[in-house]
Amino acid sequence: MKFEKDFSIAYGHKRSDTWKSIETIVITLLIIFLAHLISPEDPYSLKGPFPWILLAPIFCSLFYDALYGALSLLILLIILLYEQSTSLFDSGLLREYVAGSIGLTLLIGVFSSYWSSRIRHVQDLNAYVREHLENLSRDYYLLRISHERIEQSYIVKPLSFRDAFLQIKQELLKNNCEINPATGESLLTIFSQFCSISSAVFCLYDNDNEQIDTLAVLGKHFFINREDPLVESVINHKAAAYFAVNKLAARNSDYLAAVPLLDINNELIGFIIIKEMPFWSLTHDTLETLCVFASYFTSTLANIKGPGALIKEFPSCPPEFLNELKSAVSLNKTHRVDSFLACIVVPPHQQQQNIAYILQRQKRSLDYLWELDLGSAKLIITLMPLTGMEAMLGYKNRINTLLKNDFGLEINTHGLNFRFRQISDQAVNIQLDTFIENATHAID
Repeated sequence: MKFEKDFSIAYGHKRSDTWKSIETIVITLLIIFLAHLISPEDPYSLKGPFPWILLAPIFCSLFYDALYGALSLLILLIILLYEQSTSLFDSGLLREYVAGSIGLTLLIGVFSSYWSSRIRHVQDLNAYVREHLENLSRDYYLLRISHERIEQSYIVKPLSFRDAFLQIKQELLKNNCEINPATGESLLTIFSQFCSISSAVFCLYDNDNEQIDTLAVLGKHFFINREDPLVESVINHKAAAYFAVNKLAARNSDYLAAVPLLDINNELIGFIIIKEMPFWSLTHDTLETLCVFASYFTSTLANIKGPGALIKEFPSCPPEFLNELKSAVSLNKTHRVDSFLACIVVPPHQQQQNIAYILQRQKRSLDYLWELDLGSAKLIITLMPLTGMEAMLGYKNRINTLLKNDFGLEINTHGLNFRFRQISDQAVNIQLDTFIENATHAID
């Protein structure tokens, strides 16, 4: 604190023991000298109303500590006895003076020690409170910054991943799973809402003729230069490319970024060229987001047209469930996007249908549910795209609380078991078979 820096002499406990001792001796000798100077006949006030010279040990006791007060008194008494020709045992007045000086110094020393300990306690407490307040202030500042970032992120990106995926799927279904100008404009609009793109084009690419066809435009119309470095990179490497903000001035391209559209065979069917977007959005994370959207677009486009052999292997499974599972596997394989399969084993029970109905009502907008009847039990399998481990455990706790409140049942009791599996890049049929097999092992 500023007071402590400017008036450090007022904090005797912060001075070294050597300096305290030297200052005690100097103060005591100085007061003795002044007493002799002012009253040479009776410097120790043996006959006076009050021994003012005792202010030296009193001051040292209060200012430093009781030990230094005792040191000051010892010096004072040694000089007193040296100067007095009368022996201590012969003079009653001198004995009373010495005894009173010792008693007064001890009393002041006890008082000083008590309040010094109280002051140290208060100072330690204040130091802790000050540190705690600084931590709270720092946390509050970080919370305010985080709130501003979240608010800015919400303004810039009003859509969540789930909303964007749901819109992409709805647009494909509305346009009969065809890539046409309406589908392209819808995809560019979603890109613009999530990543603040202001100018971009949706292009189809013919691998045989190496021809580029512009399908949809967002913002100002512009022509695609086949010789542009970004266009050549996305065609040759089938990977997204962009110029970082710190390289914009030195770039030799007319565009900012290019995002490929790859089919299930990893063949280039088109790409999206971005020409204008805010510089704060031109980051690697934004490019990854665009790649995830593009990958989901192409995988959903292929899956909606028909899950193929999976329907024959899992005839009771809804086609939408298989389609979304294939998309989740593809996203995990290409972009490491987490998704989960969750299963609740419901044994034969008078409330079995009600439990299945409640679980159906609890699924989220992007979740898909498969009710598999095994006769001995019913498996309620939920596919949860874009879900991490924390969200998965939160879903489990939410379902457990719901079952407990509505039916008086808890997970892993009365044959009601819960299983989950994180989706990997394995084949869809292998993952689904393994998951169902593990779930059936929980049937009593």
